[in-house]
Amino acid sequence: MSNNAAAPSAPQSGRRGPRKPPRPVEVARVENLSPHMVRITVTGEALADWPEGDPTGHCKVFLPAEGETEPALPEMGPDGLMYPKDRPRPVVRTYTPRRIDRDAKELVLDFVLHGHGEASTWAQSAKPGMKLAVGGVGRGYVIDTDATKFHLAGDEAAIPALAVLLESLPTSAQITVDIEVRGEDAHIVMPEHPNARLQWHTLAATEQPGSTLINALADVAPDDQLRIWVATEAKAVRKIRRALLDRGMPVENLVTRGYWKLGESNHPDGDYATDA
Repeated sequence: MSNNAAAPSAPQSGRRGPRKPPRPVEVARVENLSPHMVRITVTGEALADWPEGDPTGHCKVFLPAEGETEPALPEMGPDGLMYPKDRPRPVVRTYTPRRIDRDAKELVLDFVLHGHGEASTWAQSAKPGMKLAVGGVGRGYVIDTDATKFHLAGDEAAIPALAVLLESLPTSAQITVDIEVRGEDAHIVMPEHPNARLQWHTLAATEQPGSTLINALADVAPDDQLRIWVATEAKAVRKIRRALLDRGMPVENLVTRGYWKLGESNHPDGDYATDA
């Protein structure tokens, strides 16, 4: 996920402290979930006190610059965090942690393999022992435990967040999940929820990103008990948000996230699609 600064439109976690240096870690295990997604478990002593966060809270991943075997990391100086001047800056991307095990000092990250981009290229060749760093966590989704219905929607970049939400939402809630992928070979095993109905949608080569999610949410009617969470390509999520609001969906019951933007390599964090 990579995300444009705007105020959130629904309750979000405000748990933010002073910026701390990234935590050095290394790859422990690599697992192919599909031809399009790889799960990388990282480990390091610095994960023992990984901060608590709400579901879908993101973290920063620091990868080595080209030609380096480990990322050059910033250190705390008199004016805040400062990178070393004699080394190239690392590649920094944003991801939703899939799972944290503080006792085992392990963090699980799922990477989409889209055939281009520095992070995707790194993930495709990741092996145990490779060095990186992680920092976080950023704000996440505050679950309204009084709500009885949830509609979740996202593309491949949102699959880790969707999985976390399925594990976190109340078991009594009725949940609809729509996921847009490039083909059936991108389906992965998702967490089970007793009242969830999950639908996979294949995006045709001629369709714009997010098109199947726009269609899937086209008939969603306003409902005070319904909470909607959507994360996909930035332009598509704005169309979805505008359509839902135009139909009378209460803004406080809607969370939208632009996880990436077509044509950009590193869409900035915090894009809640609240602008027009």
